[in-house]
Amino acid sequence: MRAKIGKLEHENQQLRNEQRPLPSMSTRLKAAESRVVALEAESQKSRTAVTMIRADAKKRFDLFRAEIEQLRGELKKERERADAAERQLVRERELHEVAQQRLDEALRHLKDARRQQDDLIQSRNKLEAELASYKKEAQAVAVKKNRFSKRSFLSSDSKRSAT
Repeated sequence: MRAKIGKLEHENQQLRNEQRPLPSMSTRLKAAESRVVALEAESQKSRTAVTMIRADAKKRFDLFRAEIEQLRGELKKERERADAAERQLVRERELHEVAQQRLDEALRHLKDARRQQDDLIQSRNKLEAELASYKKEAQAVAVKKNRFSKRSFLSSDSKRSAT
């Protein structure tokens, strides 16, 4: 305990040796006033900086808002173009389907016409063959008739002259 008391007394002595005389009241008042002026100046700087930051932020915000509106307008136009292109594509697909159906019908008709043409050609060939065979038969009969007719003709001429 005596050690603690001795230690505290020693510290107390050191504090007394270190103490300086207190400045006068006017000196302290002037120092306080200069600190207040400095704080007010710094406060004014801070307010000015805040005002400038706010103005800059508002300007950037307004620019950002305007850019957003511009992008919205462009997006709306792009959507309209995309919708128009999609409608055009749907129309073209419908036209393509109709054209494809008509083409299929035309091809079926063409195939039918070719079949009919082939049938007609075969019929014509058969008829020509029949005609040729009939002509041959007719020529053969005509030749026989001719021979017979010449005899008949002569006999009929002689009959006419006799009358």
